[in-house]
Amino acid sequence: MKARAFQLIAQALLACLLAPAAARAQRDDYLGGTLAPGVLEPHETDLEYRMDMGRGGSGGPWRHEGLVEYGLTNRWMLAGRFAWAREGGQGLDWRSSRLGARLRVLGQEPWPLSLGLAAFVDWRGGVGPRDTAFQPRLTASRYLGNLTLDANLGQSLPASGGGSGALAWLGAHWDVSEVFRFGMEARFDSRRGGAVLVPQLWLGAPDRYSLKAGYSTNTADGGESFLRLELGVGF
Repeated sequence: MKARAFQLIAQALLACLLAPAAARAQRDDYLGGTLAPGVLEPHETDLEYRMDMGRGGSGGPWRHEGLVEYGLTNRWMLAGRFAWAREGGQGLDWRSSRLGARLRVLGQEPWPLSLGLAAFVDWRGGVGPRDTAFQPRLTASRYLGNLTLDANLGQSLPASGGGSGALAWLGAHWDVSEVFRFGMEARFDSRRGGAVLVPQLWLGAPDRYSLKAGYSTNTADGGESFLRLELGVGF
C-alpha cells in the first residue's frame, strides 16, 4: 500500500512538473521542510528563527529552531539547523541538529525545470534513543505564472544500519504580490505513514526580511499539530 502511494505521488509530480512553462531560480523554502532548488548568492547569508506553539504544558512556545544558510558560489551553499524543545513547562533541551550542502543543478531558461540536489547529516536527541542519519534529496520546481509547484524526493539512511525510509514533499504557493504569498505543502514518510499538511502565509520584502506563518497537522495516529512562526533576514 505504501509503495503504491509513493508511485501515485511520483506520477502526480511528473505530470505537474512537465507542464509547459518557463523556469526561473526560486529559493524560498517552505515551513514544513520542502526545499526549493535555488541557492544563495556567493557570500550571502540567511538567518531564520522558528517557534512552534500548540504543545507543552506552559502554553508558550514548545520548540525553537535556528537556521543559517551561507552561499559559497552561484551553485553551492551550506545549511545548518539546530532545534531545542520544552516539554511540560521544563527548561529547553537539545532535540536535533542538521548540517549539509545544497547544489543548484538547473535554474535558468531554456530548461523546463529548476532542479537541485541536497545532502544532510541529521543528529536527533531528546526523549528516546539518539540517532544519526544521512539524507540525500532531489529538489524540483515548476512555474506556471504566479503559481509555483515544488517537489522533493529523498531517502533517510540511518547510520546504525537500520531500515531506510523513502521521503517525499509536495508544495505549491501562489504569489499574490511581491510581498504576499500563500501556499500549501505535504510531507510523506514511508516508515511512519500518514502525511504532514502545512497551509501557510508568507510576508516580506523581496530578498531581505520575511515572516511566515502556518499550521502543521499530522494525519497519522498520535501525530503532532502546532502553529509555526518563522522570522528571517538575509544579508
